[in-house]
Amino acid sequence: DTVDDALGKANHDEMSRARRNQEQFKMARDAGHDKYVELNQKCNDFYRGAQWDPADKHKLDGEGRPALTLNMVLSTVNAILGEQMERKLEVRFSPRRTGSEEVAFELNMLTRAILQANTYDDVEDMVFADGIIGGRGYYDIRISYDKNLFGEIEITQEDPVDVIPDPEAKDMDPRTWERCFVSRWMTPDAIGVEYGEDKAELLRKLVENNSISDPD
Repeated sequence: DTVDDALGKANHDEMSRARRNQEQFKMARDAGHDKYVELNQKCNDFYRGAQWDPADKHKLDGEGRPALTLNMVLSTVNAILGEQMERKLEVRFSPRRTGSEEVAFELNMLTRAILQANTYDDVEDMVFADGIIGGRGYYDIRISYDKNLFGEIEITQEDPVDVIPDPEAKDMDPRTWERCFVSRWMTPDAIGVEYGEDKAELLRKLVENNSISDPD
């Protein structure tokens, strides 16, 4: 009975944390993220040249008139992106106070190896482009154990549409945020790898029984 009670309490605590996490997610999402997603799509459309209002374009098509687009957004943004590529900053460590040249040298070599392994220049270009076009750009930096059991630093780009920042944040630095969510669609197999096969099997059963309801 003691073991059963302990397992029951652990499951209850886990469900409570999941519910709190879902409530905080809904609060952050409903605080304006949907509006940002629409704005992000509009900004990307303007960058690609899809700048006409659908109703206006439909009217012009019906009248047999062309919808001319002089895409100044594309040329302006591309000029900024090109300038960024030409003026990349390099991370360099220098000794201060009790530091030494040897330690600074090792840190410089280690940082250079990490950035090269992650093709950081390409990742930086994509994140910068996200910020210029849609207003937000995110890096995801974490320890990955996919290729090395001891772990390797992995730097990737995160889709701004998937990232829901803390709606109460007062600073651009994520370290000052109370919470941040990354929301994306995943297959049951991917969920099994990430969170455990028991979670994936539970979702499969819910889908088979048509027991999944809208999170709202």
